[in-house]
Amino acid sequence: VVVSNDFGSVESEAFSTDVWMVAEDIADLVLWLDASRSSSFELNNSIIQNWEDLSGQGNDMNMTDGNASLTGQLNGRSVAYYDGNDITGTAKNFGTELDQSGYSIIALSRYAGTQMQRVISSTGIKRNWLLGHWGISAPAKMATLFLGAWVDNGTIADLNWHLFSVTHEPAITHNNGVAPLTSFWFDGSPRVLNSGLSLDNTPAPADIVFGGNGVDGSEKSTCEVAEFIMVGAEISDADRQKIEGYLTKKWGLSAILPSTHPYKH
Repeated sequence: VVVSNDFGSVESEAFSTDVWMVAEDIADLVLWLDASRSSSFELNNSIIQNWEDLSGQGNDMNMTDGNASLTGQLNGRSVAYYDGNDITGTAKNFGTELDQSGYSIIALSRYAGTQMQRVISSTGIKRNWLLGHWGISAPAKMATLFLGAWVDNGTIADLNWHLFSVTHEPAITHNNGVAPLTSFWFDGSPRVLNSGLSLDNTPAPADIVFGGNGVDGSEKSTCEVAEFIMVGAEISDADRQKIEGYLTKKWGLSAILPSTHPYKH
């Protein structure tokens, strides 16, 4: 995997690239949402009407409720802002495909106010799935992972930007009858490795929703999302670290990575 965009380069002893084109260089990419690419949005003033999927698969985030906007900023780049009564989501249901293939997700998001519930989620009536944040009961948490069942209950939340990475094997029926395992990283550091706590048969998200629990749903948050990358495969640790390096370097957040991470600097 060579993780790419046009912002510059990421270098380490193991990896160097000067030309970054994510959609061309990640195999099995199924969804890529980058808020810094203003040309990928259809806006009414600053209100998001459609957020184009840059993966080339056409899985745009085209379901909206409220007035999510392209008004946030992170180190000079635009981010999507949700005021606590906003939702954007994909019409695409990824569940069946990702159950078969396994999946990997790396996302950069944060709470941005006092309304703290879900940030990155799937519509609960389709599949109860969430990544990164959850706060239906106080105190709100971050570093949470619920894949039909709790994999990580998280730690007390803050308002800082954080990187969430998850890899998951195919569902049991597509994994030679073996219960699938999942791993989860927070800011590049492991939280859970090779856990069997997710649902065996339906561990993947259905739609992908930002801002709460589904379009017209509940559990909404004041929050921001910078970038979201989803791959229809369980990627290697080396490839995951490359993507984490791409995101943190691009968004000016290399400091959140652990000192042992190959793309810390």
